[in-house]
Amino acid sequence: MFEDLHVQLIAPRRFGAALLLVLTLLLPVSAMAHEATAFQVGDRWGVRDASGEVAIPAEYELLQQAWGDRDTYVICLSGPSDALVVRIRRTDGHLDIDRYDRLHRNNNGMYAWRDGKMGILIGHTGRVAIPLEYDHIQDTHIPPRVMVEDGRYGLVDDRGRVVLEARYDSIEEGHRWPRRVEGGGKVGMLAKDGRFVVEPVWDDVIPSVHRGDGLFLVERDGLWGLVDDSGQTGIEPRYQRLHLGRDGVHRFVVDGTPGWVDGEGRELDPFDHPERQAVRVTTMQEALNWGEVITRAELRRAAGPWPWGQEPVDPRLSARPGAVQLIVRPDSIPWHLPLFDTDVRTSLTLYVVNTTGTEVRLEAASSVLNVVAEARDRDGTWRPIEVWHPALDPMDGSTCVLRPGHQLPLRGTRYEGPRRTRLRYVLRSRGLEITSDVFKGSIDPGQFENPPERESYLPD
Repeated sequence: MFEDLHVQLIAPRRFGAALLLVLTLLLPVSAMAHEATAFQVGDRWGVRDASGEVAIPAEYELLQQAWGDRDTYVICLSGPSDALVVRIRRTDGHLDIDRYDRLHRNNNGMYAWRDGKMGILIGHTGRVAIPLEYDHIQDTHIPPRVMVEDGRYGLVDDRGRVVLEARYDSIEEGHRWPRRVEGGGKVGMLAKDGRFVVEPVWDDVIPSVHRGDGLFLVERDGLWGLVDDSGQTGIEPRYQRLHLGRDGVHRFVVDGTPGWVDGEGRELDPFDHPERQAVRVTTMQEALNWGEVITRAELRRAAGPWPWGQEPVDPRLSARPGAVQLIVRPDSIPWHLPLFDTDVRTSLTLYVVNTTGTEVRLEAASSVLNVVAEARDRDGTWRPIEVWHPALDPMDGSTCVLRPGHQLPLRGTRYEGPRRTRLRYVLRSRGLEITSDVFKGSIDPGQFENPPERESYLPD
């Protein structure tokens, strides 16, 4: 009986050999004999060759280690004077070492420098993705990236292919497209694929405050007009000031006299036009018993300090005396704003409170105060999770005059996501920085790298 059992146990030799091969492939480098290995001394790392001799002393910070493929293990090391990408070949323990002046790794890639030039590596293989031939490459996870070559700006994708030749004076960096491009003293707007949505033939270009409408203010010889993202000129530059409206009706100023014009350049009578902006102006004029078009400055002087949504400080806010504060009410349901058509499930209420005895003047642009939400990342650092655009329409700059003993309600976005963290709001104005109390919430971690445009507008 025992002989039969013995035969049954040792018979499937082919299966045993296959199992041994699988286990060998799954073993880490450090567990395999006669191979080079990484080793650690304290918090520093080095590499031994296949004979056990120290090939790289333990003087380096470990940036990354990973299987480049089934036969090669890749270790990226950063030292005080150089940086290394070490490939250990499984079959014979051979070491292949690439040396760089510096390596830097973050969520957007592995950046490498050599002889004053910059490139990007493929992190898990250590191979070159973007050649080390640029003075600067934009740090972003959304290609293409802005690159600088011999002081000129262009675009390159993450495979090293040039999307736009480096021949421009500057290209705006960021996460939004289109982007501002300057060259030869002229300005245009560039799309992600390297195509110009606005040709660089203008003295200045300003994107519309209303994202997504594809409109741009353009300046030539001090006069402003309008083009769209197909390159068509809707309004030739002929106005000293031009403000883009939401409904295709735009306000202009010529020699101090305001008026209205549509997207095709036809000037309109605001009293006959049914659009919301014209009706609002007409209603204000009738309320003030004025029979002609008035300027915004005249309207402000007649209506009192702008904005008009101010109210006496609510004692329930528990505001500190003698201070300008930013108070957040995350529990928005009992604190909803009658000024806005707002879903309280996706918004929260902020109050700018002035308990001093004097007026406080705060910088605003396009009817928006510089108030943004910030959250703590995994390192405990406060980082913005939304974006304020301070110069989308510099011709519409304004000052918020907050009266003593008054508060101004704002609308904020209630963010939700998989990462629970601490949040706060920060108001900045002409060197002044006001921070709200910290409160609990959750966010999408992607907001750190690609923050959305904020939606906390002043009543107007």
